[in-house]
Amino acid sequence: MMSLQGGATAAGSLVTALQSIGAAGLGMTGTLVTSTIGATILGGLSALFTNETLTDCQDYD
Repeated sequence: MMSLQGGATAAGSLVTALQSIGAAGLGMTGTLVTSTIGATILGGLSALFTNETLTDCQDYD
């Protein structure tokens, strides 16, 4: 990200906040929260683009 901006980033920007979080690392709670949020978002996008929900998925014997 920083290379895309030519190496110069403003103090307090999103990029510097993410860099600080990455350097410090997330604890177990932070990892679980971000994983859950990411899975929810990607699941929603997948359902949106495939036009399927969990109730639409049925086993056909």
